[in-house]
Amino acid sequence: MTIGLVAVMAVGCAQNGGFFETFHIASEGGRLEIFNMSLSPFVRHTFFNTIAQGFFWSLRVYSADQVYIQRICAVKTFENARSVLKFNLIGKFAMSCLIFFCGLVIYATYAGCDPMALGKIKKKDGIMPYYVMDKLSLIPGLPGLFVAAIIGAALSTLSSFINSCVALLWKDACLKFDIFKNTSQFYATLINKILSIIASNTKHLMELGLICANSLNGPLLGLFLIGFFLPNCNLKGIWTGIVGSTVFSIWLVIGGLIYKKPTKMLPFSTDECDALNFSSVNISSFQEGNSSTYSSDIEEANDDTSFIMSLYQISYTLYAVISIILCVLLSVVVSYITELDAIRQKELNLDDGVTEDLSNQPLNFSMKIKDNDPDLN
Repeated sequence: MTIGLVAVMAVGCAQNGGFFETFHIASEGGRLEIFNMSLSPFVRHTFFNTIAQGFFWSLRVYSADQVYIQRICAVKTFENARSVLKFNLIGKFAMSCLIFFCGLVIYATYAGCDPMALGKIKKKDGIMPYYVMDKLSLIPGLPGLFVAAIIGAALSTLSSFINSCVALLWKDACLKFDIFKNTSQFYATLINKILSIIASNTKHLMELGLICANSLNGPLLGLFLIGFFLPNCNLKGIWTGIVGSTVFSIWLVIGGLIYKKPTKMLPFSTDECDALNFSSVNISSFQEGNSSTYSSDIEEANDDTSFIMSLYQISYTLYAVISIILCVLLSVVVSYITELDAIRQKELNLDDGVTEDLSNQPLNFSMKIKDNDPDLN
């Protein structure tokens, strides 16, 4: 994956006139909007919500994600685990920079003629493969290198996901049955391989698992935070927080997919497109798409928008943050209320018990009189 991105970046910079020229073109096109300090939750990407999303995503991945925890636990010592995390941090940062810069290279290449306007691609997600086949096919081997990089990265992530699913299925489901408890290491490995094959070929199960996992990311991290910092929360509060935040996050995601208004794309140009390729059909489709699909960005909720509809316009980068906060708040509040009820119930039971004990005791008003008491003689 890294080699493929480096190849795209190097060749693209050479074709665009160099590193600084690529940045200059991207800057003129408004593609270097990094420090957008808007505090509105309805703006799709700002400096603050992207930082928040990255922070909570990394916190969840490295503390509560089965795939990463399984890899970290595979090393022998804590020092090795710390070293792995440090190198992973460096690699993640370098990979993110490569991906972002590849995006700038592609924009600088097509800044004057958008491929979507020409009908070359149907979705913006296809711009990277189109760029490789359009600009890098002149160099033998580069398109194949790119395809190998993409497939290798996809298979790496997919294999880790399947492996973690099978490990959880084996430990939390199969080992509950007596027939699997005394299984030898050889047969346990064989059964896990069979389960991996079944999981990889069950497409709907994989999709359902991914959807459920993404919906539970925020509440799951909230659960771990409660366990670390709020150990006094009781079971009722924790269950209420998990269920409530999960239902809310799923509802928010589904509502956003259905009712969220179209997102504005940054402006692009067709001034340098060849007139023969830019047909009237493409012009009409370009104008329609430019006016309907990319014209409205949601920065603030309208005054006449209901509260429920305004929630659907919240940026997707804040979904996890909202679910985490909701999970923690519900857990704390419900735990506090139920603990107060439990304390009151204990006090009532204690008072009833003392009253009952006293009522069962016979009243004894007898007095012992001493024979030598001078007052009575």
